[in-house]
Amino acid sequence: MTSASRASVLAWLCVLLMLSVCLLVPTSAHARLISEDSTSPEFPSDPAFATGSLLIPLDNLALSPGDRSFSITVGGTQFHFETLSSHGLGGRVLQTFDLPVVLTITPPVPVVGLIVTNAECGGRATFVGSLGTEVGEGNYGRFLGAAEIGDISTVTLEDRCADGSSWPSLRFVPGGAGQADLAASKTSNPAVVGAQAPLSYSIDVANVGRDAARNATAVDFLPPGVTIQSTSPGATLRPPVVNWSLGDLAPGASQSVSLLVTTPPVETFSCEDTLLNLAETTTSTGESTLRNNLAFTTTRFDKASRASQPENCNNHIDDNCDGFVDCNDPACLGTCNAAVSAAIAPVPVAPDDATAALWWIRYVIPTPGACIGFLGGTQLEPVCCDPHQVFLSCGGLFPNDPNFKEANPPTNVFGYGHAAAGQAITYTIHYENIGTGDAHDVSILDPLHPRLDETTLLINNDGGYDPATRVIV
Repeated sequence: MTSASRASVLAWLCVLLMLSVCLLVPTSAHARLISEDSTSPEFPSDPAFATGSLLIPLDNLALSPGDRSFSITVGGTQFHFETLSSHGLGGRVLQTFDLPVVLTITPPVPVVGLIVTNAECGGRATFVGSLGTEVGEGNYGRFLGAAEIGDISTVTLEDRCADGSSWPSLRFVPGGAGQADLAASKTSNPAVVGAQAPLSYSIDVANVGRDAARNATAVDFLPPGVTIQSTSPGATLRPPVVNWSLGDLAPGASQSVSLLVTTPPVETFSCEDTLLNLAETTTSTGESTLRNNLAFTTTRFDKASRASQPENCNNHIDDNCDGFVDCNDPACLGTCNAAVSAAIAPVPVAPDDATAALWWIRYVIPTPGACIGFLGGTQLEPVCCDPHQVFLSCGGLFPNDPNFKEANPPTNVFGYGHAAAGQAITYTIHYENIGTGDAHDVSILDPLHPRLDETTLLINNDGGYDPATRVIV
């Protein structure tokens, strides 16, 4: 094999489908708009209201026609409504007409929302917090709210076509209650590790808020295939999840927990693989933000640990981590060529007509080692040429699991794909909630393959990138 052809083969990528879809409740990494059916028996179901909320009826007001402002104080929080509309704020029920109603909240609150009804075109609510803005639209009993945008000080209510919207009630969580703030951090040791080797994880949880965090927990979501060897005291084991109850954490207090695992065998963890480990912390006390409740770490496979291994030409593994699998490895050329020569002798010449596809199905697919044989003058694409010989999976066969990752150029069902040096690769992540309840605050973490150039990375849909761990969030 020439150096040029070797470089070309090295450009082939065995694409690792390492999608981690984490449905963490109530952890969140982003601001959240709350939109619920207020007539549902479960309302309010959003976890932002789990620590208790206060209700303010707005359907029995003592307003006179044309009144443009009024204030109400509940739970130590003042809500001041004001509009410039000549129609005022309505009568018994708060209404919006041709001009917006601006609600000012003093002091600001972490969670607030209103029900909108009786609007031909629907109502719109814009929530402004210290960390961001959320906008929601709805009608006919829809509850519109916001959480995790920091301290919410202003809400603007509008009617979408200026014919009148009613806002019969408001619900909020007081800003002065339950303002703990748990922050999680995670480390792993060592940074690179071989197969079936010890790997330790530690989780640090600190309360950086102004109030005590009641019933704090630390939860570790283990990578697939690892085996738990030991944990720090107090752990509840439900593999692949480990849970610690930390009790109450006073402001400024912190606790650490740890565990020791054994990495998966080389059949499932080798060469270009990365182990992604997630941890989250929770508390029954309301938090000022949930942005720092999730932590993660990555551990790369130690390729040097396999350098002296001989290449097995028929086990579907890159045994020595030189970038070549089975018959693609130079060490296997003699063995594989002999097998192909013996296998292709009885195969008839490929037809030139429309029956060619049937010829491939009848003769080539069942032929051992046929992926490196150029039968009938036709060369299989490298994406099809894998040790499993799943030729018919080329070009868009994807898993039945609704949570999976798709690549372009494509891969087959075993993750084998081909990309030339410098070629762009596009990944699309598909995810679906197949449960019976709402999944709040969904986070998706995807490790970037070690051979991909992070300087060319483009992320859609508001994703972020952590260069220290090479993980897209």
